[in-house]
Amino acid sequence: MELAWQSLISNTTDPAALMFGLLLGTLIVEDLAAAAGVALATQGMLSWTQSFIAVAGGITVGDWALYGLGFAARKLPRLEQRYLASRVRHLEHTVSRNLMTAIFLARVMPGMRLPTYTYCGFVRSPLPVFLGWVSVAVAMWTLLLYVGSATIGQTLTAALGLPLAVTSALPIIALALLAPAWRLLRATSNAPGAP
Repeated sequence: MELAWQSLISNTTDPAALMFGLLLGTLIVEDLAAAAGVALATQGMLSWTQSFIAVAGGITVGDWALYGLGFAARKLPRLEQRYLASRVRHLEHTVSRNLMTAIFLARVMPGMRLPTYTYCGFVRSPLPVFLGWVSVAVAMWTLLLYVGSATIGQTLTAALGLPLAVTSALPIIALALLAPAWRLLRATSNAPGAP
């Protein structure tokens, strides 16, 4: 398995290309890009700093883009009339007052970033404040993923004898699979006729 992994990554050794690939990867599947970043760092293909910057930078750009999507959606008169009516305006103030909390909760709760961050853009939450808190939330989340994965990966490597690049990526992949599994379990238990 170690030989197969080495042959897979041996053709791509340029750190700038690897970093760019990780950055783009976060825009497609954030968790897999983070797992790949950890694996590349454990193999020495990138430094931990390079890997972290590429992954956290890509995640941050993606989150900022969600704000931009919401901001651009405001140009659609039908959406503005429907969602910015006086009965919904109180949400704008609630989100603005609790922007930091909303951003941090959206960062850790699966499926919440798209609606939260686009809504922030739609109601024009203060852009500098939004960008700052998103950057802090992403840095903290990515650091937590990296430290947790590296620590668990070393333990798994010692216990199972698998390559560190594989065992370090496993915790992030498991976390990524846990959210859809949890939603499926909840949907199944809430279905009519479920015990």
